[in-house]
Amino acid sequence: LALVEGIVIVILAVMYLSVAEEFFAPNRKTQIETELNEKNNLLTTLSYDKTRLEDAHVLMRAARDFKEDKNMLPENWQVLKTAGYLDTAQNVSDPETGEIYYYKKDADDFVFCVYLSDAVWGANTDKCPTK
Repeated sequence: LALVEGIVIVILAVMYLSVAEEFFAPNRKTQIETELNEKNNLLTTLSYDKTRLEDAHVLMRAARDFKEDKNMLPENWQVLKTAGYLDTAQNVSDPETGEIYYYKKDADDFVFCVYLSDAVWGANTDKCPTK
């Protein structure tokens, strides 16, 4: 909902720019356009982070359910899809970079890393590779 509101604000601001163009000096228009671009970039970043966190929730739940049921950890995301713990259409890649989310089976647990715009989130993130 916040993303939609942000997009509506950006659209209204762009419409405002076209009407207000004759009333502002050119440098003011440039300043407003720059601010709008920055806000739009922030909305895009937050949208990617939202998707990453939604994916992470589903993936972590599937890995833990698999471990609970099978008394072992899956080797990779494909095992979870094949075993029916993940929908075959479930995204296992970062929405921005296309890289597969980091997962590594450990002795008793697993390392799972989702790289947000300003943090790392997942399981045992102290073992996540540095980006």
